[in-house]
Amino acid sequence: SQETIREHPDWAAEVDGKRVETVNLNTWDLCYTNPEARAYLIQRTIEWARENPDCKTVWIGQNDSPMYCTCPRCKAFYDAHGGKPSAVTVQLVNELADALVANGMPDRTAKTLAYGWSREPPTGMLVRDNAAIMACDARQVAAWRRIARNVCVYLYGSSEAYWIPLPTVYPDAEALRAAARDGAGGLYRQISGFGGTIGSDMVNLRTWLDARVMWDPAADIETLVHDFCVGYYGPAAPAVEESLRVRHEQFVAEPQAAAQSPLVPACIAPAPLRRINELLEAAYNALPDGDYRAHLGAAWISYLWADFWLGYQSAGRYDTPTGTWSVAMADGEVRNRYGALARRLMIESGVTALSDQNRLAPQELALDKMGVAWPA
Repeated sequence: SQETIREHPDWAAEVDGKRVETVNLNTWDLCYTNPEARAYLIQRTIEWARENPDCKTVWIGQNDSPMYCTCPRCKAFYDAHGGKPSAVTVQLVNELADALVANGMPDRTAKTLAYGWSREPPTGMLVRDNAAIMACDARQVAAWRRIARNVCVYLYGSSEAYWIPLPTVYPDAEALRAAARDGAGGLYRQISGFGGTIGSDMVNLRTWLDARVMWDPAADIETLVHDFCVGYYGPAAPAVEESLRVRHEQFVAEPQAAAQSPLVPACIAPAPLRRINELLEAAYNALPDGDYRAHLGAAWISYLWADFWLGYQSAGRYDTPTGTWSVAMADGEVRNRYGALARRLMIESGVTALSDQNRLAPQELALDKMGVAWPA
């Protein structure tokens, strides 16, 4: 807390030669080579474990922040262990594991995240057998398994924008399979927009596919996708599968070019995206009202959303001679229609938020008033 850091300023992480004094979410961390700070964390965690006897996994570790301590003592500790800052989180989880045993809780497991600046394992250290590492990068599972008996994996979804059709449906499933192959003892997959909020890009397909891969990592991913599409989209299955093929072949997973729009990443290729929208519109119009049409409408949202925002050029302006207001959009007539469709389908699908950071509901969006002139 802020009060604790005021009492012990040397416990705060040192960044650019100064201790971080302000305690804000995601903008601070601790100096984990400070023995008093570690002892305090261990004591508080042991107290929590005693108060929660049914919880067999006891967590400890870094803050959700890109900052880590760069004081001389921490730097020396990193250098002694391959230059990896994760050395301090391994030391911390090991000390908690020892404290659990010393305090009569040998059946508990101490656990920490290998996340952000701690995702790569240190050298010259071993993780206690009653401790576990949850790796947040599936590519690091094999490396962590060399120093830890218990490794599981946490794979994130996009929290910045639920409605961007990223080319990650197949790679995310493959990452789960690779983590299992490399020895992960447990798999956890975050699907953004599923649970506390409703909806995100291909949320139903992603959830079903990844659950099936976690159940059976040897299952063929293409076959699983086909089975889901046939069952969930009915006659529109070929169109959805083609949209996925084009997405993964013609969008770029890690783009080098600058983004074409402030709200759409550079990986989205405009020409293939427009072809997908035309394909899905034809499939949507060919379906009668019912579940298949509703399912396809929800799957279509992300493509409409991305195409719409690719046209965004400037903020709204008032035109005095005509008494109209408009937001400049390239290909405005088409993108105005796409925006109105995206908004309607979001409302019909029960969408309640646009991202983790933006809880705006679609009913509050004016997408149908952009790209064309409206009376002011």
